Amino acid sequence: IVTAGKLGLSRKVAQQEQAVVETAAGAQNQRVLNAVRQLYYQALSDQFRLQVRTKLAQLAEEAARITDELANIGQADQPDQLAATVEAERIQLELVDARNRQDRTWRQLGAVVNNPSLRLTILVGDIEAVPRLDIDQSLEALYAQSPDLRAASQRVTQAETALTRQKREVIPDIVISGGVRH
Repeated sequence: IVTAGKLGLSRKVAQQEQAVVETAAGAQNQRVLNAVRQLYYQALSDQFRLQVRTKLAQLAEEAARITDELANIGQADQPDQLAATVEAERIQLELVDARNRQDRTWRQLGAVVNNPSLRLTILVGDIEAVPRLDIDQSLEALYAQSPDLRAASQRVTQAETALTRQKREVIPDIVISGGVRH
């Protein structure tokens, strides 16, 4: 016969361990959600950057073309022509960089949501309309709802219960046996 409530304390320690694991799973879900939100805004900004770089590349190509035409009629000299060409090539490189950034962000997003075949799509949203956060209110909500803080509190409670259980371990159990003659 187990005495001193040791079985109940052991059950309570196991229940608290389960609560810690469930809270850790909730914290991981929150991390994934935050990562997806961050990557959404990153993808939105990459999309905007690519649009701007595409327009700049078109303008730079047109400027280089016009400079070439001006050079043909004697209105522009060779340094102007070379400067326009170099600028157009520089902007083309920035356009390639913008495409690479966008591809990288979408690959990261696919990895976070566990969909490696996630394809690039046009996002709806306004990069200028990023939500504004009140720091004090956000910190207060974080402290009140943080799964990590809740898990730490649960671990403390679990450790206290386990300590109580271990202190009661010194109380002996009652062993009863019987036989035919006894």
